[in-house]
Amino acid sequence: MEPELVWRLLVGQLFFFMISLASVFRSGGGEAKGDVDLGGEPLWILVPLRIAGLLLWGSVLAYIFAGDMIAWGRWSLPFVVRVAGLLLALASLPLVMWMFKHIGLNLTVTVKTRREHDLIKTGPYRWIRHPLYTFAGATFLGIAIASGCWLTLVGWVAGGIFLVLRLPLEEQGLIERFGDEYRDYIKETGAFFPKLG
Repeated sequence: MEPELVWRLLVGQLFFFMISLASVFRSGGGEAKGDVDLGGEPLWILVPLRIAGLLLWGSVLAYIFAGDMIAWGRWSLPFVVRVAGLLLALASLPLVMWMFKHIGLNLTVTVKTRREHDLIKTGPYRWIRHPLYTFAGATFLGIAIASGCWLTLVGWVAGGIFLVLRLPLEEQGLIERFGDEYRDYIKETGAFFPKLG
């Protein structure tokens, strides 16, 4: 079997396992926790963030299903670097599962909270306010490295930039919902990584 085909199969299994995992945990959330207003995000964040997501997901899917078609968007990485990317993605998946177990049905696709939103402070939320961004970001970074696709990395970087730009809006909504409890939570935790000291 051609070595690159093996990489494509491995990346494909990781990617589809991650999507299946997210689908299982996210199914039924809208009905159980109340509707979410999809407004509230300015277009200068909403549009580029969706474009970055399309680039990220599209380049991964193109690599998996039509590797030759996206050969121009790849660069040659040493075998050990690609293995490290694969291991990073694999190590991140249990963390994504851990996060989903604790966030439950509070997860939304927008900066708005659900009508019956809970402030979660268990599991990874004990130390990090936005572990989905951290853990899913690590998974996609690992996939970008394992596939050797710089196009995926561009989508990952662009998406990360716009998530960071969106973060103050998201946190302002949580402050409006939970008040001083969320302000204290900000003091105790890091946004993407645990606070030191």
